[in-house]
Amino acid sequence: MVAKVIDVPIQKDSPRLSNILQALSSTRKIATVGPLVTSSRNTQDTSSGSLANILNLRSQEADKHKISFHEAFGLFGIPIVAMVLGCIAWTLWLIILIITPNDATNVLMDTSMLDSGKFWLIPDEWSTLQACSVAGLSIVVVFYMYILLKILVWRSQKNMIERKLDNFLERWRAAARSRANGELSTTFSQKFFTKSWKLYVQWNALTNIHGQNRKFWNFFLKIQDIVMLALLLHDILETGSPVQIVYGLAAMASLNSFSFAVAIIFSSCTALVEVLVDSLFDFGSTVLYPLTVLYFCKENFHYDRAVYFISLEVLPIGSFERRARMYANPAEIALVRSFLDSLRILDEVDFFLRIGMNLAFSYRLKRIVEVLIEMGCENHQHQQPRRKRSLLHPPVRSGSVEKMIAVQRSVPKAFAIIFVAYSVGILVITHESIVTSQTICSPHPECVVFAYRWHNSDICPCRAIVDGDSAPMMYHEWINPVDATKFVSLLAAAGALETLQLVNRQLTILPDELRGCHNLQLMQIEGKTGSTNLGNLSEDLFADMPELRYLQMGIHPRMLHFPPLDGTPKLRTLLFSRMYNLVRLSSFTHLTALERLELGACKNLDSLPDLKPIQSSLRTFIVLQGAHLCCNGFLGACDLTNPFCKNSTCLDDPTEKATNSTLQTFDKFPNTVCQPYSGLSQVPTAKTIQMCDGVPFRQCQLPGFEPNTSVVGICYNHRMQVLACNPDPDKIRARRRQIQDGVGAECNPDEEAWLGCSGQSIT
Repeated sequence: MVAKVIDVPIQKDSPRLSNILQALSSTRKIATVGPLVTSSRNTQDTSSGSLANILNLRSQEADKHKISFHEAFGLFGIPIVAMVLGCIAWTLWLIILIITPNDATNVLMDTSMLDSGKFWLIPDEWSTLQACSVAGLSIVVVFYMYILLKILVWRSQKNMIERKLDNFLERWRAAARSRANGELSTTFSQKFFTKSWKLYVQWNALTNIHGQNRKFWNFFLKIQDIVMLALLLHDILETGSPVQIVYGLAAMASLNSFSFAVAIIFSSCTALVEVLVDSLFDFGSTVLYPLTVLYFCKENFHYDRAVYFISLEVLPIGSFERRARMYANPAEIALVRSFLDSLRILDEVDFFLRIGMNLAFSYRLKRIVEVLIEMGCENHQHQQPRRKRSLLHPPVRSGSVEKMIAVQRSVPKAFAIIFVAYSVGILVITHESIVTSQTICSPHPECVVFAYRWHNSDICPCRAIVDGDSAPMMYHEWINPVDATKFVSLLAAAGALETLQLVNRQLTILPDELRGCHNLQLMQIEGKTGSTNLGNLSEDLFADMPELRYLQMGIHPRMLHFPPLDGTPKLRTLLFSRMYNLVRLSSFTHLTALERLELGACKNLDSLPDLKPIQSSLRTFIVLQGAHLCCNGFLGACDLTNPFCKNSTCLDDPTEKATNSTLQTFDKFPNTVCQPYSGLSQVPTAKTIQMCDGVPFRQCQLPGFEPNTSVVGICYNHRMQVLACNPDPDKIRARRRQIQDGVGAECNPDEEAWLGCSGQSIT
């Protein structure tokens, strides 16, 4: 397409126009930004400098007229400042989320006091990707700060950065125009300066707000926008975010693309309108969408913190109730984690996507500010008495530089088809992806989070399996658990699993499909007393699970030894509870990130591997309700009279005894390892279950230690087991405090009067 040009009549009474025309005296056909094409060397030389001359003249005019904030931005001023400040705050929060993701999430969700700040178990290993992400977002913050200074301080006069840039451009232009003996130098350096200056002028013709090819530059930027939005939407679909979030982002991407199609068809839109519309969409995808995600996180997570704090105060260290995560809704945790993962930079694609979107928005915001300032200067210079200026439609004067700008080339209208197709296609793909995955996964309510994928398959792309009954009430529920083997096998087949949490379910083997779940991060399998639970696991089960960070196994009496954890270098938490017949653990050599090791009621455990590999990283170490290793000579002297060593023997082989590093670790945690325990058994039996008859917190009686004695118990779901009479006095104190403080489950005065409950009976 050939650019249109305008013959401008010379007005001798316009000194500003005379100066500009003198700089462009080689021609009467003026193209402000694009290079002038002519066979005359003088004309070529002048055209190469025309851009700098006009820029200098504009700057001189701006220096003469120091406009106010209102003159520059009018009604747009306050919203733009608020937008920039919001962007700075949001980007700083993203940096904090990268550096300390658990702390940032704890502040957002008010969970700092839960599980010592480790409630969310978000991976926070520092890597090159995280360092680059922080550096990239820091650059974005600096750019936003520059825009803010340009709005508040540098509206009219040149700032230091612009003066430095002007000096550089002037030297560059001078080098490009230098002559030797009246002729252009033919040296390599001179050719380089000349050609590079021409390229710079052409680049400005493309990118400058008044450039002849500005609309094509906007076209390229919009292509970049819709590609990044498509990648972002793909990421959101894979994380399994709620459909409201996904459809909202798809609709925003569709409108973004469609608006540009309209701008192509109706090409008369001003530069300010085009950039303003693009910036609003950028602001929506860069800031408003993530804020909406955070709102959903906040609104979709519920936790009774008051009950947890009472448990922390009343119950001893090692109690199951002191683990906040165990009593939170696992489905809510999985959803919040999927929300937050959609905001984080997790791989190289995320890096270029997040940084690119922020830079694109900040660039457009800068262009808006520059256009408004330039329009404000022009209106200030030429304003007439009693005449208000218009921000969107400034008066046109033949003496202004804008009058001289070459008619900008329009993007061919046929290109609008691309954006219309995109706006329709992205909605169709999003809808089909959601419907397809929902259809496949709907038969499996145990899958609480799954990816949305369009391609037809019989396998549900499940990301989180959460199933179980955390509070069984009756005996028949207890003796007839749901068999989880089949649905775990089906849902793990896609290899997308990140969370596996089963409580009070029948599971005798772990399906082989779990070997392919290399992104598994959390695995908790709580068996059931009286059922046939897991036996010994395959030796290579954990050979390739590099993302596993939390592993909890409970009540699997058939398991004698646990397989090596060599393929889990990022494991942070390792918990074994009521593994009565477990006699051996594998080496901790590769668990250098382990922070919590807990062994509860593992009475047949004779020894532990050397703790030296985890000595520096270990923050919590618990050996609760004893084990043979506490008194069989592993830690020093053998004392078979200790109740923990009933039916045990002393270790005779010195190589089986604790190393110095292991002894130092035990000495570091004296209050939480091998402490005496004299409480009655809390394991539910048919008799203790029938005492409660499905009524929680009922008073019950159990035989005491001595003949013809009894102790008072409370009907309680200990360790998420069936409701049974429990003799632990700490449980009674905890429930009494809940009633006193008016927190937790509503009390029943008919059954809980003995705990201090008073009021109208519950019928």
